[in-house]
Amino acid sequence: MVKASAFRRSFAFLFDILIVMFVLSLVFRLAGDRVIKGQIDNFQEIYDQYQSDLSDYYDSRDSIINDYTNEIITIEARDTQLETLSDEFNTLHEGDISTIFKYYYSVTLFFIFGFGVINYGYNLLLHGQTFGRKLMKVELTGNINWWSLLLREFFWKSIFWGITLGLGIIVDLLLISLTKSKKTIRDRITNTYVIYSGTVYPF
Repeated sequence: MVKASAFRRSFAFLFDILIVMFVLSLVFRLAGDRVIKGQIDNFQEIYDQYQSDLSDYYDSRDSIINDYTNEIITIEARDTQLETLSDEFNTLHEGDISTIFKYYYSVTLFFIFGFGVINYGYNLLLHGQTFGRKLMKVELTGNINWWSLLLREFFWKSIFWGITLGLGIIVDLLLISLTKSKKTIRDRITNTYVIYSGTVYPF
């Protein structure tokens, strides 16, 4: 039994990510975005007005800077006008910024948890033998069931990687690359193995 290399496991996962993200993006476009916006009162109107005013803000800021560059106003006048412009914009949209942040925060959570759910369903449907693994000739073996796949594909690859901001991915790659067993923490917890399923030559 030959353990799969970090190279093969990484590219298998990257290929599977493309599939999962395609499905997730489709779900977001068809329903997710509409549902999230529906939870926020008048979001689209607030967002459109904010973008319009933001464009005007940048135009006004550029005009002030150009006036200073062309020596029409002094540096003191420039700083005063820029500060006034910024204060007026922030005061006008004080509540809108929190509304827009709420939307993007919800979108982020949607993609984190959505990725985990779809990736789990994808692996469960194929019993862990995903298209990415088949393409790279690696095979998930060992204790494969709904619980072990839930731990591997949802809690580890979605929740843990998301919480650690990708640090978990680096740890996994180091364990696969630098240890003799080539097993990640999730492999050990779930008693699973990722092996090379291609032809092994004796030379």
